[in-house]
Amino acid sequence: MRISAVHLICAVPAIIAFFTVPAAASAAVSLTPADFVGPNGTDTIVILAENWLYHAGDDSLWADPALDDSQWKHCVLESFEDGFPIDDWPGRGWFRLHFEVDSALWHEPLAILVNQVGATEIYLDGQLLLSQGKVGGSAAEEVIYIRLFGAPHIFQFSSGQHHLLAVRYSNHQSAEYAMRGDDPSFAVTIGRAQGFFESMFSLFGRAIHQQMFITVMALSFSLLHLLLFIFYPSSKENLFFAILTAGFAGMAFAPTQLAVITSPERARLMLGLMKISLLVVSVFGLRLFFALFYNRVHRLFYSLPGVGIIMLALFWYIPLNYYYYLVILSLVGGLAVICTALIRRKRGVIIISIGYTAFAVFSTIQMLMELGVISQKSWIHQPYMFGILVMLVSLSIYLARDFARQSLELKVKLNEVRDLSEKTLNQERQAKEQEMRQKLLETDLAHQAEQLKEAEKLEKALKDLKQVNYELQTTQAKLFQSGKMASLGQLVAGIAHEINTPIGAAGSMHDTLKRAVKKIHLAIEDGCDHDDCCTKKSVEEFLGVVDDANEVISSAVERVTGIVRRLRSFARLDEAELKTVDIHEGLDDSLVLLHHEMKHGIRVVKNYGKVPSLSCYPGRLNQVFLNLLVNAVHAMQGEGEITITTKTDGEKVTIIFVDQGEGIPENRLERIFDPGYTTKGVGVGTGLGLSICYQIIEDHHGQIKVKSRLGEGTTFTLILPTNLDKILETG
Repeated sequence: MRISAVHLICAVPAIIAFFTVPAAASAAVSLTPADFVGPNGTDTIVILAENWLYHAGDDSLWADPALDDSQWKHCVLESFEDGFPIDDWPGRGWFRLHFEVDSALWHEPLAILVNQVGATEIYLDGQLLLSQGKVGGSAAEEVIYIRLFGAPHIFQFSSGQHHLLAVRYSNHQSAEYAMRGDDPSFAVTIGRAQGFFESMFSLFGRAIHQQMFITVMALSFSLLHLLLFIFYPSSKENLFFAILTAGFAGMAFAPTQLAVITSPERARLMLGLMKISLLVVSVFGLRLFFALFYNRVHRLFYSLPGVGIIMLALFWYIPLNYYYYLVILSLVGGLAVICTALIRRKRGVIIISIGYTAFAVFSTIQMLMELGVISQKSWIHQPYMFGILVMLVSLSIYLARDFARQSLELKVKLNEVRDLSEKTLNQERQAKEQEMRQKLLETDLAHQAEQLKEAEKLEKALKDLKQVNYELQTTQAKLFQSGKMASLGQLVAGIAHEINTPIGAAGSMHDTLKRAVKKIHLAIEDGCDHDDCCTKKSVEEFLGVVDDANEVISSAVERVTGIVRRLRSFARLDEAELKTVDIHEGLDDSLVLLHHEMKHGIRVVKNYGKVPSLSCYPGRLNQVFLNLLVNAVHAMQGEGEITITTKTDGEKVTIIFVDQGEGIPENRLERIFDPGYTTKGVGVGTGLGLSICYQIIEDHHGQIKVKSRLGEGTTFTLILPTNLDKILETG
């Protein structure tokens, strides 16, 4: 098998080539201490590539040293395709290698490293030494293990000159790997334990550090120039440079990962990243040169992205070698662009040409080594890394220099503009000042004319507003009076009945009084001629009738007088101005006027609290009390209980009316204060009562709230300030 960059990209081949010498080609490999000493006297590693015996199939007895393997096929692992045709590979087989070991190496710690793509079991003298992956009879049974670099396994040759190394190997996916250009095989190297570890990890450590340094550096440049493009989008070269350096980062990162991963899936992922990175470098590297030195792109350039898109769509199936060819084609195109720019003496082309030449030379050497055109050189390790580093530095110097040049040119232009501006500004300033004065004058005149028009409009609007306000006040006064008259009209019949009762009693007693007085007059005029009326007893009886009649008449007169007084107190006809009154008196007056409607089946519960005198308009406030009580009486249909509660909360007085009426539906509560809206039906209510109540409470700077539930009753809450006079004074 050939250990190439198809798997390791660049790390492992250099390690193997730098510190190894081939074993002797004979029927049995002879190992002596001298085989592990390099030309410079340091420890080296032996590649066990030749003299292998191969047999297809699987049999556990094939690990036995005593087995006769003279009929097995010879093969060379380092050149796998020459000794083992891929087309005939059944997917599983055994490999045996005989050793003649010098006694000086017996029991000495040695190290063995098996680099592979597949699954292996390594036997030394019939004993299992190590296994990597799981050997299986089918692709479903085996577990592919990719080992391109790792810690070697420590072992010792036992006493005895002849030894056998047997390898049980399977790879049922070899056709897939071969199609991508990979070698589905394994390679075995051994050496002294201490020297093996020192040489392998020293060189690989340097490779890891070098590749990680290039990766981080490239990503930093990519992020920096991407930000430059974001803040200055017109500079497309920053975008192309950011994408190009991202491709460089992928080219440096993928080989590092391929050297340490063991999962086939991750190996395919890293290989895909390597292929994509090569595509990105090929396309955007050439595109960057066109952006740096030319205003347009040559039409032949567009064939390169077209090929790249096709290869990107099929990159799982196209071998890595073909991507190298695309890179070489891109390098040739870039060289043509650079040469043309040199001939035309483009600014900064020398800086770019130095970096590009280094990148092209070192990358070409690397790809030719990977393609097998030239052999790996021990004097140069990962040459393309040096090319990437020089290319990054030269491009960064060019872009920084170009940015500085543009900044300097911009500064010069700004100075020129400033000088020119200073010269022209003085000339323009006077003209502008004159023009501005003229415009200001015109503007002032236009503004005054506009103000005059606005004043006329405002004057007309003010007149209209005054007229509308007058009409509103007139309408409001009529509305209040209409509501008040409607409320009083409802009381006329009841009050008339209340007055008729004592008036009727007074009239009846007046007739009785007249008859009694007449009889007394007759008795006095006749001189007591008649025995039935002259007796002292009869006169006293007549006088008693007179007294009783006087008492009844006096009581009737007092009752009528009380009703009239309460009616006068309720109406407050002589108290239209703001007054300080006792609200309990107004509540009692309202209850007296409604006595005829509540005396039979309605109970009134008074929960009067300690409430201070209230500054208000008494007549209008009594109208609110009367309307709420009338609504409560009508809602209970002549039977139930009304509770009136008063209390004080700071400078607020709360009056609560609770009835046990039928309640108001929830969907009607929002409209009960609207003018003309009534819940009593057509022809029963005017719809003005609650609207007037709401306006009166608003005029008192208070609040009116309502809660109601069907079948349970309604609660009206009035919240009034005690200091309305001060509120009106402060506006």
